[in-house]
Amino acid sequence: MTSRQKSLVQASYAALKPISIEAGVIFFHRLFAVEPSLRYVFCAPVEEQAQKLMRVIAVAVRSLDFMDNSANTSTPGAGEQIPDAVGACLLWTLQQALGEKFTSEVREAWLSLCGLVSSTLQRGAMASLVAGRC
Repeated sequence: MTSRQKSLVQASYAALKPISIEAGVIFFHRLFAVEPSLRYVFCAPVEEQAQKLMRVIAVAVRSLDFMDNSANTSTPGAGEQIPDAVGACLLWTLQQALGEKFTSEVREAWLSLCGLVSSTLQRGAMASLVAGRC
């Protein structure tokens, strides 16, 4: 993830923050419309799930400078494919919430963040397996 992408994610998150809970609710309504089976995975009320989602996103945005970028910078256009409904719904929600501020460059920055978070989680899970903690 480039420093420009980090700045774009941070700036767009700052614009999203005042309406973050509403955006989270929109996200979950969209997610359940796209993947109805996921409704049963998220048992808490949508507003509660929205708050949790936005806390996770806030942590990811605040942690940008501490994540290892090496796993996500070597493949140009790596963010072109969205691996799942969650990623697709997140991007859709950002587009709805940010409107014209959600440019193609901002979209690519968020895709890069999603890839970075995913690879960080995968490395953490692998380290736990190797260490025998799972």
